[in-house]
Amino acid sequence: MTWAVVVLQACLLVTLAVAPRWNPPRGQFFEVVWAWMHKPSFYPFVALLVIGPVLSFLASQIKGMHRWWLLITWSAFFIILVNFFGDRVMVMGRMLWWRYLE
Repeated sequence: MTWAVVVLQACLLVTLAVAPRWNPPRGQFFEVVWAWMHKPSFYPFVALLVIGPVLSFLASQIKGMHRWWLLITWSAFFIILVNFFGDRVMVMGRMLWWRYLE
């Protein structure tokens, strides 16, 4: 379970690193259209949002050294994500919010 979380984190970071810089147009409708065109970039993000916390919780219930690896990988992941890809993640989160919760 721990390795699955690490792989999901790595997939998202690689996807964000390989994808070209995003410049979504302003306005909710145009941002949604733009997000639809960049749909494959959202798959690792959604997978990590849905599966990552569940697997992390289940893995943390089992005693062992992997708990420390979960803590270290999540910490490093968030530091990298915020420092290098924070703007993109905010746009992706906003698009998903508009799509599924409004």
